[in-house]
Amino acid sequence: MAAATSDTRYTKEAKTPIARVVAREARPVVANGVALAELDLELPGNALVRAFELRLQADRASWTLLDAAGQTRAQVESEGDTAVVVEFGTPCTVSAVGVIEGSNIEIFSVRIWDGTKFADPPLFPESFAGPPSPVRTGVKVARFPAEVRTERLQIVVLGDVQSSIAERQVAVEFPSAPADLELRINDGPPVFTHPGPVESGRNGWLLKGERTLKTVSIASALSKLTSDPANLTSLKFHLTLSARSVGVLALEVLSQDLGYLIPTDLGPGGTRALVFDAEGMQSIALDLPSDAKRLDELRVTLAANLPRERVLPPLGPARAGEAELLLDAQRSAVTRLQSAAPLAEITAVRVPLRAGSAGAEVRVMLLSNVPVGEGDTGDTGEPGAAIDGAISKPVNIEPGLTGDSSDSWLTFAFPVPVPVKAESLPWVAVQVARGSVTWYLAAFAALSEAMPVRRGPPVGPFVALPGVFATQLAHVGGRVRAVGHAKAEAPLAPLSIDVAVAGADPLVSFGPSDATPTAKGSALVWPGPLRLTAGTKVDLRVTSRVTGTVTVKQVVSVISKT
Repeated sequence: MAAATSDTRYTKEAKTPIARVVAREARPVVANGVALAELDLELPGNALVRAFELRLQADRASWTLLDAAGQTRAQVESEGDTAVVVEFGTPCTVSAVGVIEGSNIEIFSVRIWDGTKFADPPLFPESFAGPPSPVRTGVKVARFPAEVRTERLQIVVLGDVQSSIAERQVAVEFPSAPADLELRINDGPPVFTHPGPVESGRNGWLLKGERTLKTVSIASALSKLTSDPANLTSLKFHLTLSARSVGVLALEVLSQDLGYLIPTDLGPGGTRALVFDAEGMQSIALDLPSDAKRLDELRVTLAANLPRERVLPPLGPARAGEAELLLDAQRSAVTRLQSAAPLAEITAVRVPLRAGSAGAEVRVMLLSNVPVGEGDTGDTGEPGAAIDGAISKPVNIEPGLTGDSSDSWLTFAFPVPVPVKAESLPWVAVQVARGSVTWYLAAFAALSEAMPVRRGPPVGPFVALPGVFATQLAHVGGRVRAVGHAKAEAPLAPLSIDVAVAGADPLVSFGPSDATPTAKGSALVWPGPLRLTAGTKVDLRVTSRVTGTVTVKQVVSVISKT
């Protein structure tokens, strides 16, 4: 872009220009007196526009050729000179008229429009004392005594000059900065405005070289026009930056950060029912494109009407292959019910048992905890006396199949809810009235999480397991779940969602998020992120702490491709 020299004064006697006019190579685009800059964008319909910054330029037009300044027309006058009229379309401030360097055109006079006609005396040349010159002379630069505001100028040039030549060689000087800027997308409402004239050093406008620039974010505005997971087509956007005065405006993309919304096909009807006959986890494979580099977020809509009761933990603990207990009418076992800590009351417990060939009849009872040692906080202790009313009804267990080592989680309900004392969690005693059962113990990842196990006759006393459990098998503990109601001051969500890398051994999951769906549906978010490699298979996991049916209405992955 070439700068214009603005010190273009002349002597009244000879009217000789002292400076040259150089019009801007990047000419302002003007429509009805309004300066415009335009930019076309193309974005996917499923794009999530996280960041999108534009760099705006707004500078005074300075010397602007007539064909860029407005609408022109020309006619030859009786003296043989050419009167060129330029209409700006709106009142504009002008300070001079000149011809570009190298042009043979000379300016004889300039008049402004007073609303009904071009006014006399002319704005240029200025009247001054002295006899008129017998020779008709013109100038290269006609600078006005003061800036004027007008809708039209009449510029008389010497000789018969074609209109197309005049509008490309004659320029108008606009001294004012652009004002009242608006940025629009597809002729919609403004997404950015700047009232008043642009001034560098104020309101974020900075002077860099010969350009006055400002950075503007349009991420939010674009995201409202995209962000449709079902729209995989390309959308076109036309951006316009306008100013209500002539100026040099420009638009360019400075930076952008796009995510992509990828829906997962849930099958016919666009939903999927997850039926939980018991607490547990179910998975849905995510439909991720092969070029996905990162899973930033997972948006899930779940609908359900679930009961108040919660089962803790809903998964695990994992079964230990190294140890199991054989229980019968003479041998019972107890374990600490540490998973009941978040509950206000216990309504039942669930224990994984497998009956022998003759079947079995089993019940459970809760025992109080007896602290051990002075100053014990209740985190440790030994089983004590039975808790009043905390004896379940007997449960008949069918015989297991020969060679079948599987177990099933059986529910032992209490006649009335049993209050939980957080400072002294109870013990669960498994008592066999008929037959025998195998109770497979649990393998805990951390020694501090292992629930202690004691054994003995049905009425006690209960003693620790052999010494090997305190050394090589210290990670082995009781496998039992608590069923009950959460504390009013600390509600417990019925569901949680997380993301897992499918096929990993062991399964690698990433950060569960609690979920409390409503009957109509609730939008949930797993926050991410998860770095992906080519071919990575990823599952959404829905873990339920209750029985019931959960309807998955929508699963949308937010991914990045960089």
